[in-house]
Amino acid sequence: MDRLRILLLSDGTPDLGRLARSLGAAPEVRTADSLDDLAAALDAPPFHLALGVDALPGPDGAPAPVYPVLARAKPPLPFIAVLPPGRHEMGLTAIQAGAADYLTRDEPGRLAPAAARVLRDSALLREILRAEHSARLFRVYFQHLFEHSPEGIVFLDQDKRITRANAGFCDLFGYAPEEVTGRNLAETIVPEDRQEEHQDLFTRMESACMVLAETDRCRKDGSLVRVSVLCCPILAADGSTAYSAMYTDLTRRQKALEALRQAESNYRNMFLNAVGGMYVSTPVGRFTLVNPALADLLGFDSPGDLADNVRSIGREIYVDPETRAEFLRRIRRDGQVLHFRARMRRKNGEIIEVLENARAVFDDDGELLYFQGAMYPAPPPA
Repeated sequence: MDRLRILLLSDGTPDLGRLARSLGAAPEVRTADSLDDLAAALDAPPFHLALGVDALPGPDGAPAPVYPVLARAKPPLPFIAVLPPGRHEMGLTAIQAGAADYLTRDEPGRLAPAAARVLRDSALLREILRAEHSARLFRVYFQHLFEHSPEGIVFLDQDKRITRANAGFCDLFGYAPEEVTGRNLAETIVPEDRQEEHQDLFTRMESACMVLAETDRCRKDGSLVRVSVLCCPILAADGSTAYSAMYTDLTRRQKALEALRQAESNYRNMFLNAVGGMYVSTPVGRFTLVNPALADLLGFDSPGDLADNVRSIGREIYVDPETRAEFLRRIRRDGQVLHFRARMRRKNGEIIEVLENARAVFDDDGELLYFQGAMYPAPPPA
């Protein structure tokens, strides 16, 4: 334990100070001689133990019990009441009022063992309170995850009847929460031709504990939805075996993937069939991706011929090195260049003039990854 910190509730008699200092090696002692002092002391860094009289002057100067003020201490502060000599009958009243223990002024030898027990019990209580606090937090976090998860989550009793279903489950299968509670899961979402498979999931759980499967389930309107289901047994409060199941809508995911594939296909077709020359290049000047129009513009047989044989755009394609330097300066400064006029050298050595649009692509850390650009034959100067 850290240095023992004692809050001394004092009526001004020196024997209380001696009692406090007899505990531990040079304990840190703070004295409160009124209820206001006591309340202020409890706002300071926490004490390990409160010791002293069980009544202090209140705002009107009349003695008042300290227990209501001590009860507000966070974390709880154990209190040993010091009572008048021989007044053991007051001890029970003190403990009933909130004291952890008591001693009378004529038995100072009882303080050390009493304090050791009280501090030990207090430490245990703090551990229990911390565990309860953690458990409460866990329940709050779990409840939040359960209620707001996009996955459909359902809890079942030992008879496979639904005890709780989250919004994700109800949205996925088209039910209101009150419609599913108490219903048999198989009768609610399992198609007739999947009943045997459904029972097999629970049989497999007896040995595998957790089971993952991809299958079809039925919505309230009779339509089928392709899902991934993760099932596992859980221990219910009464000791019986219950179950949980989590459903992921694969139909929605498959539609999203199909939409992504279609978008990629559309972009690829647009890139390959664009009239303008399009490219992706490294910052040091190497083509990594070019379309047929750019290969044709620069006189190469194919996109592969252009990408494979041009090692440096600045030296081999740009006619004027200072023009390439200006292009790089602008795109690094502004992130893009528009209608940049430059002279380019075709594969056969012919010089052409083009307009180039390009943008720089950076990663999340601001590191330059590559350039995306397009080139078009430049119209004659006006």
